Amino acid sequence: MRARLYSSSNAGIAKVYVALNPPHATDPGGLFHTLIRDQETLEAEGAAHVTDLTNKLLQIKTPDARVNQAIVWSEIALDQHGL
Repeated sequence: MRARLYSSSNAGIAKVYVALNPPHATDPGGLFHTLIRDQETLEAEGAAHVTDLTNKLLQIKTPDARVNQAIVWSEIALDQHGL
């Protein structure tokens, strides 16, 4: 595993990218460059997926907002693991 730290032009903000390259990768830095180049697109796709998913999930409401949020996050986690 490799980690690289890139500073942004915004003062006080640093971005950390972590990627696991497949075995026998010919260009171990290629995945980092792809993540950095496509960051905005990947974030938008992820946000759209989560929005779509939460619209389709079973809606459970309890009197406790923290419990409600925990239920949503657990459903998202199950989706990310393909369950």
